[in-house]
Amino acid sequence: MSNRLQNIRVMVTRPVEQAADLIEQINNAGGQASNFPTLEIQASSDAESVERCKFVAGYDWVIFISQNAVRYSLSLLPISAWPLSTYIAAVGPTTSNALQQAGLQVNRQPDNAMNSEALLVKFANEELTAKKILIVRGVGGRETLANGLRAMGALVDYAEVYSRHCPDHDNAHLLQQLEDGIDIVTIASGETLQNFADIIENSSLNDQQKKKLYSCPLVIVSERIKGLAEQLGFSDTVVVNEPENKGVVNAIEEWLNKK
Repeated sequence: MSNRLQNIRVMVTRPVEQAADLIEQINNAGGQASNFPTLEIQASSDAESVERCKFVAGYDWVIFISQNAVRYSLSLLPISAWPLSTYIAAVGPTTSNALQQAGLQVNRQPDNAMNSEALLVKFANEELTAKKILIVRGVGGRETLANGLRAMGALVDYAEVYSRHCPDHDNAHLLQQLEDGIDIVTIASGETLQNFADIIENSSLNDQQKKKLYSCPLVIVSERIKGLAEQLGFSDTVVVNEPENKGVVNAIEEWLNKK
């Protein structure tokens, strides 16, 4: 254990099942991490999505948009008999690791970022005309990746295998977090950030308490989410240089050194 974070109190807003590793890394660095999930993940797949997962041999590429996409599609995919003609892409290293742990080989992923824009760059020189691509994701979400691939001539389908929800937090839980002290908040996606803002606004906290939460520094994973934070009224943001958990810890340390 190190003292890099010197008892800095960190609120982690990831879903419960995805927060453990980051919390452990923060605590091992001398911080005090607590989980306040602003996103809840549930299995959800329609019949068409299930069929597309079962018959991936009909696609040239299957793209997994998140580790949740991997987790909730594993029971639907032909893991032990994956077709050699169907290549796999992951949106980032965390998703790639989840696929490799499941026994699947990842053929393409972004170099330094963890988003749709970075993955599109990796396909920029690919001949995609009439290529069939399946994007495995949650219900709804951004259309950036699909639109970009279609612009390159690809035929894109979705397999939506989970749904996202904003958890119910009673006022006492949020107030306790505030009273315990929050030095910095980690944000992993635009949706977790939007939900965090909604939870604050819908709470019975007074204006001063809400203002205090909006002034908490946020560690975020992209410039796009930084723009959203500014729109929502958050005044202090730190963008990570590395997409994995160690990048989040490093960003917290950099923020602390500048403080």
